[in-house]
Amino acid sequence: MNLNWLYKKEDHMTRFFGTKWNSRVSLKRWHKANLGKRGVYFYQGYMEIQFGNWVLRYKNNK
Repeated sequence: MNLNWLYKKEDHMTRFFGTKWNSRVSLKRWHKANLGKRGVYFYQGYMEIQFGNWVLRYKNNK
């Protein structure tokens, strides 16, 4: 049974629901034990909601 549609492990993170680095909305989990970041972050062209290792990202693909 292939679960790539649900999650895909990469070197430093696990991506969920078949998203890629440039997807409009993506959910990922970093493998490091504790990144210590919590909150909402705005970067050039995208916004992230981070809670520890979990990151929900919205990218504005104009």
